[in-house]
Amino acid sequence: MGELEWLFIEQNMLTSLDQELPLNSKLEHLNVTHNQLTSMPEDLHLQTSLEVLMLNHNEISLLGGALKKSKRLLYAGLTYNQITSVKNSIMFD
Repeated sequence: MGELEWLFIEQNMLTSLDQELPLNSKLEHLNVTHNQLTSMPEDLHLQTSLEVLMLNHNEISLLGGALKKSKRLLYAGLTYNQITSVKNSIMFD
């Protein structure tokens, strides 16, 4: 799956993506909207080519440091979640 650039898995009943994302991929667009994710995928920081991240309409409450290494990230959709606090230091370097 190293050549996968776009992954759309929206409108399912996913509760987690931990250890499910392809490693060493060229993934640029990830759309996981309208699921039941409660947290950011733990290995999201390994997606160094990621440009667009769509996590709208989930149940995410904490952002953690999952986006710290996403230097190419241009857009992160996080609307309609349960996020209560956003701190730059936990999202970006």
